[in-house]
Amino acid sequence: PGGDMTASNVLLVAQSAHLVELLRTRLAHGDHQVTVVRSFAAARDGLATLPDLLVSEVRLGAFNGLHLALRAHARGIPAIVVGNPDVVLQREAEKIGATYLTADCDARAFSEAVRASRGVPRSHQRGSRAPHAA
Repeated sequence: PGGDMTASNVLLVAQSAHLVELLRTRLAHGDHQVTVVRSFAAARDGLATLPDLLVSEVRLGAFNGLHLALRAHARGIPAIVVGNPDVVLQREAEKIGATYLTADCDARAFSEAVRASRGVPRSHQRGSRAPHAA
């Protein structure tokens, strides 16, 4: 699997060392080149390099991963935001075209979200995407 696409560049933003290791390990299985940053400012700079995907922890000090997902969306970069179960945050993520996953989601759900994001053409899409693949 994954042999039909070139490696994608993923910007991983998390302050929690545990979450960084968990997500980096999951991304490594999918042939992704991962750049890890731990602050909102570093992530903002990282988005300027136009990665193929943003994966961000929701809690980032004074800011949150949804702010980054919104910036990514404006550049046509798909985003996955990871946090605790929270219906409001999930709804907000979906409104801006991001995928919201809980930090304890299983590896399959995470992989499916990453795979689905790679199928999204880099454009300024309006409206919401179906949250589940058919």
